[in-house]
Amino acid sequence: MVSEQDYNYKVIRQFSIMTVVWGLVGMLVGVPIAMQIPKERGFLFASALVAVGLVMCAALLGATVMLWEMGAMPVFTD
Repeated sequence: MVSEQDYNYKVIRQFSIMTVVWGLVGMLVGVPIAMQIPKERGFLFASALVAVGLVMCAALLGATVMLWEMGAMPVFTD
């Protein structure tokens, strides 16, 4: 088993950041093309998609917390 001090978290952090950047750039470029609208409006639609995605993530986190509080949590055994 890899101990915590041997694991390289820098690579994971860099990959996560680049994944978010690549997704944002893809939406910024792809939304106007897919919807056949000007780039200025495409930026607004892409921003709205990101906002909706963040709200959905927060709602999922809240639902998870509520389910865990009701007793539907994982049981860890050794």
